[in-house]
Amino acid sequence: MKPATAINSAPPTANPPPPAAERPRLSLDLSPSVSLLLDHISAVTGTPKSQIAIQALVDALPALLDRVDTLQKRTQAIGQAQKVVKK
Repeated sequence: MKPATAINSAPPTANPPPPAAERPRLSLDLSPSVSLLLDHISAVTGTPKSQIAIQALVDALPALLDRVDTLQKRTQAIGQAQKVVKK
């Protein structure tokens, strides 16, 4: 009787998946008053200060984008007016 031979059923080693892309980071210097307010909100809600700051930024983005769009339009209008004056 022949000895049993082991069959390797494991798939060949494949390349490991690439590591997940890291999220971009931003370092902020907070004024003492802003830091105290974030500490207070964090203590009351149990939410980490970083999460509070991220959510506040996300909530403010539409207004920030509107301000930038307005500023860009105004800058273009000033540029056009300066071109007319130079002619």
